[in-house]
Amino acid sequence: MAATKFTEAEREKLFAQLETPFDPTQIKWRVMRTSADGRSGVILPFADPRAYTDRLNELFTPSGWTREYTISTVPSLTRWTGAKWLSPAKCWWRPQ
Repeated sequence: MAATKFTEAEREKLFAQLETPFDPTQIKWRVMRTSADGRSGVILPFADPRAYTDRLNELFTPSGWTREYTISTVPSLTRWTGAKWLSPAKCWWRPQ
């Protein structure tokens, strides 16, 4: 497949669309570094990788580019504490 050539106006429009901020609900935050006393640090905002893929698919699929992804789930897990089995609803990471 030959590469699609964009006019200057089309390129500027695409760049403007790529610069559009993601919806705040798609932004997550990762702590990258904290001070020894825990009072300050550095955080990094990032979007879910699917948001990037969706944006590129929306803008460039008409030109012949696309990327697919699949969403899969993990079945319910059970944890052995040494004395009894705990379902996810009763584990420490899911308070009652």
